[in-house]
Amino acid sequence: MDEQEAQQPLPVVPFSTPELLGIANVIWGYVKYLKTLPPSPEGEKRIAILEHVGDQLQAELASGNAQIQMPLDAEEVTELLEAMIGFIGQIKRLFPKNRERDEVISTVNYWRLRLISIITEHIE
Repeated sequence: MDEQEAQQPLPVVPFSTPELLGIANVIWGYVKYLKTLPPSPEGEKRIAILEHVGDQLQAELASGNAQIQMPLDAEEVTELLEAMIGFIGQIKRLFPKNRERDEVISTVNYWRLRLISIITEHIE
């Protein structure tokens, strides 16, 4: 992605409040995992970006507004998508295969694919 594409506003991606609460939990769970890894400049940058997105999301959710609008730049969206993938990987490694685990994986994957689909439509 070149600098001009990174500066373009991204499309609105509608999520319900319960979905946004779930996404916030994914972010915080993945940040917690990242903090267990050996420190690196790249890791610290990822943590900072995800913490910023998570803080922003929590503030919006706490505001009580019926409509939450949270603009993210391309780097933040990329880290959010990576966090979703990483979270799914952690769930697969940490929890035995069962219906509940599979539902969590399916839900997070659905959010990820929905986000990708809407952004891809916007770019093309």
